[in-house]
Amino acid sequence: MKNIFLVNHASRKTGSMNYFEDYLIRKNLNVSRLSHPLDNYHNEKTYYFENKTMIKSYPRYNLGIINLVLDFFITIFFLLPKKINIYIGANNFDTFVGICLKKIGKKIDKIIFFGSDFSENRFKNHLLDKIYNYIERVVVKNADFTISNTIRAEQKRISMGLLKEKSFVIPNGIYIADPSFPEKSIAKNKFIFIGSLTKEHGLFDFIKFFYKNISELVVIGIGEEFDSIVNFCKKNNISLNILGAQTHEFVINFLKSFNGFGLAPYNLDSKWTYYCSPSKIGEYVACGIPVVMSSVPEIASYVKKNELGLIFESFCEEELRNLQNSIMKFNTNEYCKKAETFYIEFKRDTLYKKLDFLFQ
Repeated sequence: MKNIFLVNHASRKTGSMNYFEDYLIRKNLNVSRLSHPLDNYHNEKTYYFENKTMIKSYPRYNLGIINLVLDFFITIFFLLPKKINIYIGANNFDTFVGICLKKIGKKIDKIIFFGSDFSENRFKNHLLDKIYNYIERVVVKNADFTISNTIRAEQKRISMGLLKEKSFVIPNGIYIADPSFPEKSIAKNKFIFIGSLTKEHGLFDFIKFFYKNISELVVIGIGEEFDSIVNFCKKNNISLNILGAQTHEFVINFLKSFNGFGLAPYNLDSKWTYYCSPSKIGEYVACGIPVVMSSVPEIASYVKKNELGLIFESFCEEELRNLQNSIMKFNTNEYCKKAETFYIEFKRDTLYKKLDFLFQ
């Protein structure tokens, strides 16, 4: 049995590396995972799992950039005594650790960079971003295979030295425990937003121009623009239902029963969203909810081509007025059939099967 070692930096939300871990375990592989906190280390822990059973945990503290140095040595501490056939890093820094160990003689048969996201301005600090990009270049040149979640991210990495024959594009997959695709009667003045209430996710900017067309808005998420959104909706008599942070199971069940449009109004100036593969867009569609989104993410062209929703190019009154006309004309009949076709193509197991040869 092959021994797989995954290393990631994770938030409390279930992410693509968790899904991939599940998939590998179901393939009867022996999977260990070391998970460090993502960005915020306050009251967080580093966890070590073996086949999803938590074996050890270590409390972490806010030490700024020093935490990344500690993560490097903590990862080495766990890796050195392990027999590893395949090492998988969920970002460039995590993958860099495995490459360094292999360079100094640690036996690792294969190193995979599972590069789910790419950001041109990761730390918003010139020196740190230069280091980030340097590590990215080292990793894409030295890993045996690199997985990007968009063609844009792949192209960026190819410009940094990644060889095309070592590259795969696997979007963030969709998971629904009990998929069903009933016909819905879609209300064209009801909207739902799932995600962080931040400038980059664009909800406040969107409703400032579009509020006259919204009678009901559901929000599942938290973030720094929370108060601005609440106050704006109160002032403009928008029925607002804020459900806060919720589990993936809750979100999917809610979406399956919701009969409006899903919002993904990514900010047009945010660089990281240009490369992103947002799971929530796929979840909207797979749950029978047409999506209204900005043109920023790569999947926008797919949504437009397959008539899965509507795309806007800018946050301005004229464009969003035209968007409302398009929503009223949008044909929602038999949208459930489109949802089923989409889910079959983008469910996570369908996508991950393309990588099975890496573990044989």
